[in-house]
Amino acid sequence: MEYLYPRGFGEIQGIHNRTNFDLTQHQEVSGKDMQYSDPYTGKRYIPRCIEASFGLGRQVMVSMLEFYDEETLENGESRVVVRFPKQLAPIKFAVLPLVKKDEKQVELAEKIFKHLSKIYKCEYDDG
Repeated sequence: MEYLYPRGFGEIQGIHNRTNFDLTQHQEVSGKDMQYSDPYTGKRYIPRCIEASFGLGRQVMVSMLEFYDEETLENGESRVVVRFPKQLAPIKFAVLPLVKKDEKQVELAEKIFKHLSKIYKCEYDDG
């Protein structure tokens, strides 16, 4: 899989058919038998390998590049923001009653939290 970075296309994940090259080389250099014996047919052979490369660093970098944005404020200044899609958020809702002393508000907030937390990953903080 490739991604179009600002500098051009680059791999973010690869799946490579290494055939039996690596194990054959290892067998030749080490002198250790790398053959597999099939228990049903009795055939012996050096297995083929599929190499999957996946780096978390690449995934994070691609995410940052994809969701990075600069916005201009009303006063003319600019700021950098990262606009992650809501589907990536581990917590979908936070219920934060504004006044801990207001029992009605806390009761309502708890009711909302109980309802939402049955369906979504939520946080509650009355502090």
